[in-house]
Amino acid sequence: LPVHMIKIDMDFVRRLASDEHDQRIVRGIVSFAEGFGIQTTAEGVEDAASLALLREIGVDHAQGFHIARPAPVTED
Repeated sequence: LPVHMIKIDMDFVRRLASDEHDQRIVRGIVSFAEGFGIQTTAEGVEDAASLALLREIGVDHAQGFHIARPAPVTED
């Protein structure tokens, strides 16, 4: 199956702003994805510092409480 998106688990994002080990892992994931033309999405973004760092690292998309609360799926 072709892969178009890699999700970065919230376990690596939760302490991103304060944990250099998690920063290295996220940078590695983004570098790998970029090398194959794959976009990235970070899960569990809960503060502005993490979102800013994800932007700096080059993550393409983010989701989490800092961005928006979960909402019900509605039918059109």
